[in-house]
Amino acid sequence: MGVTTVVVGNLRRLGARCGKFFREIDRKHISINAATLIGHNTVREKAMGGSFDRPPTPEELAKMKSLVAGR
Repeated sequence: MGVTTVVVGNLRRLGARCGKFFREIDRKHISINAATLIGHNTVREKAMGGSFDRPPTPEELAKMKSLVAGR
């Protein structure tokens, strides 16, 4: 009676689809432990346009959180 665990990622394209991935697992009632890696720079690039020499603005930070949540 083992438990299957799946860890996927660190693909650049996966970051934006993370939420969709987990919703699909829930929708299909798949009984696995699932985790994904999301590259920090991938999320920052999408939210901040590749500007890494400064902290994000509140709006950019909100966008980063939204991307990781899959919204």
